[in-house]
Amino acid sequence: MRYQLHFAIPEEKDAPIDAEVEITFRLAETGLPIYLDFTQPTAYLGEMEINGKAVQPDHREEHIVLAASDLVAEFNTVKIKFRAGDGSLNRQEEFLYSLLVPDRASAVFPCFDQPDLKAYYDLSLTVPEGWKAIANGFTKETEQAADGGIFFRFATTDRIPTYLFTFVAGKFERIERTIDGRTLEMFHREPDSAKVAANVDALFEEHARALAWLEEYTGIEFPYQKFGFVLIPSFQYGGMEHPGAIHYRARSLFLDESATINNRLSRTRLIAHETAHMWFGNLVTMEWFDDVWMKEVFANFMAGKIAREIYPEVNHDLNFVLAHHPASYSVDRTLGANPVRQQLDNLKLAGTMYGAIIYNKSPIVVRQLEYMMGEEPFRQGVQDYLELYSHENASWPDLIDILDGIAPELGLKSWSEVWVNEPGRPIHSLEEGTLSQADPYDRGRVWPLVFEVGLGAEPYIYSLQDPSLSWEGPEQGWNSTGLGYGVFPVANSTLQDLPEVESALQRGAILINLYENMLEGRTVRPIMLLELALRMAGTETNPQVLSRAMGYLQNTYWSFLTEKQRTEYADKVSASLWSALQAQPSQDLKKPIYSAYASVAQPAKALVNLYRLWNEEVLVPGLTLSVNDRSSLALSLMIKQPEWYQELVAAQAEKISNPDRRKRFEFVAVAAHPEKEVRDSLFATFGFAENRGVEPWILGALNLLHHPYRQQASFDYLERSLLWLEDIQVTGDIFFPKRWLDASFGSYSSPEAVELVESFLAERSDYNANLKGKILQAYDQARRAAEIQKAEAPQ
Repeated sequence: MRYQLHFAIPEEKDAPIDAEVEITFRLAETGLPIYLDFTQPTAYLGEMEINGKAVQPDHREEHIVLAASDLVAEFNTVKIKFRAGDGSLNRQEEFLYSLLVPDRASAVFPCFDQPDLKAYYDLSLTVPEGWKAIANGFTKETEQAADGGIFFRFATTDRIPTYLFTFVAGKFERIERTIDGRTLEMFHREPDSAKVAANVDALFEEHARALAWLEEYTGIEFPYQKFGFVLIPSFQYGGMEHPGAIHYRARSLFLDESATINNRLSRTRLIAHETAHMWFGNLVTMEWFDDVWMKEVFANFMAGKIAREIYPEVNHDLNFVLAHHPASYSVDRTLGANPVRQQLDNLKLAGTMYGAIIYNKSPIVVRQLEYMMGEEPFRQGVQDYLELYSHENASWPDLIDILDGIAPELGLKSWSEVWVNEPGRPIHSLEEGTLSQADPYDRGRVWPLVFEVGLGAEPYIYSLQDPSLSWEGPEQGWNSTGLGYGVFPVANSTLQDLPEVESALQRGAILINLYENMLEGRTVRPIMLLELALRMAGTETNPQVLSRAMGYLQNTYWSFLTEKQRTEYADKVSASLWSALQAQPSQDLKKPIYSAYASVAQPAKALVNLYRLWNEEVLVPGLTLSVNDRSSLALSLMIKQPEWYQELVAAQAEKISNPDRRKRFEFVAVAAHPEKEVRDSLFATFGFAENRGVEPWILGALNLLHHPYRQQASFDYLERSLLWLEDIQVTGDIFFPKRWLDASFGSYSSPEAVELVESFLAERSDYNANLKGKILQAYDQARRAAEIQKAEAPQ
């Protein structure tokens, strides 16, 4: 199959994009009509030919019907002139980019929009003067267009599915580097030359190192004709793995002067993740989106391995646990938990498959699998899989068949049933010398797993295959290395002893288990966790553990303390964090404390401290704040001190030299406006898809609208947020529905918010199951917070 595509991109953002496509495909037999996907109005279709014969487009229910009588056995050619759909072209004033995952190619051009129909693409573009362009293939030809602008022709791509086809055009700068004989190219829009210079070497080097590592691990050379990447302002995701033109959110790669080791590690993992996709997802692609998790699990799993090579001094076992377990638990503990491998009956719902289970639980599952098999047998199975299905499509059962053949004694098919095909996590309890595993869904399932218990250099390793186990082992340090999964018991002395535990990995893993026990209403109360986090602010020496502790402190303070408890603790929390901020010795340790302080500061003295930090009247030795940090701080202060609003908006906008970031700040700042009528008007615009185009801006605004200080005034937004959800799922990108819900409900803890969600779902028994799951996931914290606050309140 082959597509020849041309897009004529006008300078005016709202002007239509005229386009042409020629599709060549081979039919083994005829007799039935063939359906092209195209989700735009019929009026967008112009002249059409099938095998040289002019036909009137037969467009119905988002399909173009190719009549059987017009088709032949062997090769067929369809030519269509059309107006390109705008939604997935992400048009801005000075640039645009296509983002077609999972099924959005058909929103731009007529095509066979499914992952198992890979094709070659011949692309050409006409763009305005002064614009550059990048696509999957090499730039083959560039010349002045006859009717103005610049004409680009790109080399034929390798075989790829529609969701990986892409192009980017606009006012970008291009940088090229050759490393170890391989040429890489980068496009960006960053006007700060110092920031570019501070980051560019690391970006090229880390991509090159990831490529070399993956070639060695897989035994397969880089499988595409070129390697390029684009840094896009306010890109919807961290990255998207288009071969030849990876898309990244610019601020995720161009780190500023305040970046910590956690920021640098996140960047490394992101680069490695997207690079790993060249083999996992691109070279071998899932047959259908029920196995979309396979490309993400291996990209994340390999990213962790690559990060070990780039940062050998970092504790990567700790990084793995902190990166994956909390995020996975945030969904797997909820009433809307989904399995790793989900059934998809309609490609239109493919976007709802994405989330923390795919990105975070699945690497935990695969780590257990690698532990069971051994690293080398597991690697051999992966290599066999990639070689067998190279440039083709495959499914999870295909991989399991290969791995089961290597290690038949492990019974991987039955193991896969509970870990991959079922949702949820086990809950472990220790009573009267027996360790019991419970299924929170009461289905009698048992999760076979390996975990470690104990503190110090050699914790004990246990394998649990049955629902209960006679316990004679230690009772301190449950799941102390994060090898296991689920909720584990907590010893009485753990809260007191944790800061003194020598191993950072054990401190991190046990801290996660303490938090999960608090959410389950077991042993740990919110005040106890808050006190522990305050102690760790002053004593913790590992930046990754400290960052997790400060995140838990913020969440506990705003969501799980009662109003009375917050009032009682406000001065102590702010004073303790301010003291720890002065005392910790480095930027890596100070930055997480600063973030917590900026979040929870309520007393007047604390707000004055933050104001003086913002305008640089006061400096904390060893703490560097970037322009982005000061923008976030200004927005927070606008809400907590409304009388400062006008000064903060004007002064901070002046400090932002990057025009793309300034536009974002000025948009989001409206959500912090002191007048409710202004905020109401802004929120009302979100009900229309054309106003939700730059999704990160919308999410930033929602977080401010629903800030704890504003929840009483913003409560009436919640029902509309739910009512608009189905449209958001249709028009937004894959992560947007869940992020919309998280930004809307994530910081509420009132019974009224819980009741609103439950009533909404109770009144809609036939509501889309995938979206219902997302709602149940998003409101889970509010549900638990309301229950915990009720238990904490004086009786």
